[in-house]
Amino acid sequence: AARTPVVVSSVGGLPEVVQHNETGLTVYPDSPDSLAWGILQTLQHPDWAQARAENAYRKVLTEYNWPHIAARTLEVYQRIVQERAATVW
Repeated sequence: AARTPVVVSSVGGLPEVVQHNETGLTVYPDSPDSLAWGILQTLQHPDWAQARAENAYRKVLTEYNWPHIAARTLEVYQRIVQERAATVW
Protein backbone atom coordinates (compact mmCIF):
# COMPACT_ATOMS: atom_id res chain seq x y z
CA ALA A 1 0.00 0.00 0.00
CA ALA A 2 3.07 2.23 0.12
CA ARG A 3 3.45 2.24 -3.69
CA THR A 4 6.96 0.88 -3.28
CA PRO A 5 8.43 -1.83 -5.53
CA VAL A 6 8.90 -5.10 -3.67
CA VAL A 7 11.12 -8.15 -3.99
CA VAL A 8 9.93 -11.06 -1.85
CA SER A 9 10.97 -14.63 -1.30
CA SER A 10 8.47 -17.24 -2.48
CA VAL A 11 7.70 -18.57 1.01
CA GLY A 12 4.75 -18.35 3.36
CA GLY A 13 1.86 -16.16 2.32
CA LEU A 14 3.94 -13.70 0.31
CA PRO A 15 3.31 -15.31 -3.10
CA GLU A 16 -0.44 -14.98 -2.46
CA VAL A 17 -0.08 -11.22 -2.27
CA VAL A 18 2.84 -10.59 -4.64
CA GLN A 19 2.42 -12.11 -8.10
CA HIS A 20 5.73 -12.40 -9.93
CA ASN A 21 6.11 -9.72 -12.62
CA GLU A 22 2.61 -8.36 -11.91
CA THR A 23 2.68 -6.81 -8.44
CA GLY A 24 6.36 -7.28 -7.63
CA LEU A 25 9.11 -9.82 -7.98
CA THR A 26 9.32 -13.16 -6.21
CA VAL A 27 12.69 -14.80 -5.81
CA TYR A 28 13.82 -18.25 -4.76
CA PRO A 29 14.17 -18.78 -1.01
CA ASP A 30 17.66 -19.33 0.37
CA SER A 31 19.24 -18.04 -2.83
CA PRO A 32 21.41 -14.94 -2.53
CA ASP A 33 21.83 -14.91 -6.32
CA SER A 34 18.08 -14.87 -6.84
CA LEU A 35 17.66 -12.06 -4.32
CA ALA A 36 20.47 -10.08 -5.97
CA TRP A 37 18.79 -10.57 -9.35
CA GLY A 38 15.48 -9.25 -8.00
CA ILE A 39 17.11 -6.20 -6.44
CA LEU A 40 19.09 -5.46 -9.60
CA GLN A 41 15.99 -5.80 -11.79
CA THR A 42 14.21 -3.33 -9.55
CA LEU A 43 17.07 -0.82 -9.46
CA GLN A 44 18.03 -1.09 -13.14
CA HIS A 45 14.44 -0.78 -14.40
CA PRO A 46 12.81 1.81 -12.12
CA ASP A 47 9.89 2.61 -14.44
CA TRP A 48 9.06 -1.08 -14.80
CA ALA A 49 9.38 -1.59 -11.04
CA GLN A 50 7.17 1.41 -10.30
CA ALA A 51 4.50 0.06 -12.65
CA ARG A 52 4.52 -3.20 -10.62
CA ALA A 53 4.18 -1.14 -7.44
CA GLU A 54 1.16 0.68 -8.88
CA ASN A 55 -0.39 -2.68 -9.84
CA ALA A 56 0.12 -3.84 -6.26
CA TYR A 57 -1.41 -0.66 -4.88
CA ARG A 58 -4.53 -1.12 -7.00
CA LYS A 59 -4.76 -4.76 -5.92
CA VAL A 60 -4.55 -3.79 -2.25
CA LEU A 61 -7.26 -1.16 -2.67
CA THR A 62 -9.64 -3.58 -4.39
CA GLU A 63 -8.95 -6.89 -2.63
CA TYR A 64 -7.71 -6.05 0.84
CA ASN A 65 -10.38 -3.71 2.14
CA TRP A 66 -13.01 -4.56 4.74
CA PRO A 67 -16.06 -4.47 2.46
CA HIS A 68 -14.40 -6.87 0.00
CA ILE A 69 -13.17 -9.16 2.77
CA ALA A 70 -16.64 -9.20 4.35
CA ALA A 71 -18.25 -10.05 0.99
CA ARG A 72 -15.79 -12.90 0.41
CA THR A 73 -16.38 -14.22 3.93
CA LEU A 74 -20.14 -14.12 3.37
CA GLU A 75 -19.71 -16.07 0.11
CA VAL A 76 -17.79 -18.78 1.98
CA TYR A 77 -20.48 -19.05 4.66
CA GLN A 78 -23.25 -19.18 2.06
CA ARG A 79 -21.45 -21.94 0.17
CA ILE A 80 -21.02 -23.93 3.39
CA VAL A 81 -24.72 -23.57 4.24
CA GLN A 82 -25.69 -24.71 0.72
CA GLU A 83 -23.33 -27.69 0.87
CA ARG A 84 -24.65 -28.65 4.30
CA ALA A 85 -28.25 -28.43 3.09
CA ALA A 86 -27.39 -30.80 0.23
CA THR A 87 -26.07 -33.53 2.55
CA VAL A 88 -28.33 -36.26 3.91
CA TRP A 89 -26.73 -36.80 7.30
